[in-house]
Amino acid sequence: MDDVDEDRGGDARRRAPKGRAPRAAGRTEVLTREEILAAAIDLADQGELDRLTMRRLAEVLQVSAMSLYARVADKDEILDAIIDHRLRTGGLPEPSGDWLGWMSEVAQRLRQMLVQEPALLDRYCRRPVGVPAALERMEASLAVLDRVGFDGPDAVEVFAAVHTYTIGFAALESARRAGSVATHGDRSSSSDAEGGHWPAYFGALDHTRFPRLVELRPDLAAFTGDGQFKIGLETLLAGLAARFLSLVDKRAADAQGKRPG
Repeated sequence: MDDVDEDRGGDARRRAPKGRAPRAAGRTEVLTREEILAAAIDLADQGELDRLTMRRLAEVLQVSAMSLYARVADKDEILDAIIDHRLRTGGLPEPSGDWLGWMSEVAQRLRQMLVQEPALLDRYCRRPVGVPAALERMEASLAVLDRVGFDGPDAVEVFAAVHTYTIGFAALESARRAGSVATHGDRSSSSDAEGGHWPAYFGALDHTRFPRLVELRPDLAAFTGDGQFKIGLETLLAGLAARFLSLVDKRAADAQGKRPG
């Protein structure tokens, strides 16, 4: 009997989140919400986010899965807490008058987080994320746009365009990466993954029917790489600047013309 108890104690120690003491095996009392969310973040930090379930979390905490629902509504609430933690860890750029640089940096940080942790990307795709850090990110971005002259509706359109482009690109990139890992094993990046497939695919096409695809196959292989994301983002921001800042200048000119001479 002592051997069995010792084995259970060893299992509890192995399952305990990083930096947390193991709980007694078979604990049934309900934990606090903070303890549950902290344990989930610990699992995410250990690279287990894609395998996170309520049952897995309950096993780590040595409680029944049903007992978790007394403190958290569902898995989405747990993912929201992890998103909030990740956004705060990533931080925001320093305040600057360079709104183009600000929006670009914010977008690149979000893309990096979403591609690294597809479970968080899935959460973003299913419904809006309203955690405090996400709201602060939006508020700060709109404030940057306001300082350079964008009015409220225009600022929202600019933020929405950049935000949705980033999430959409990350979704394609993550899906391509997952498909490549399933087929070819682990890869260091999505661009590496595509680089191993698309050049050969396009190279095998009939060059008389698809001469451009055959010729440009190395470039076509980089659809979801870092370079393509940055090019697309810079192009999007340049177009938004051309469209909306001309309206800012026009409003300023109209206001100047209406002033008494």
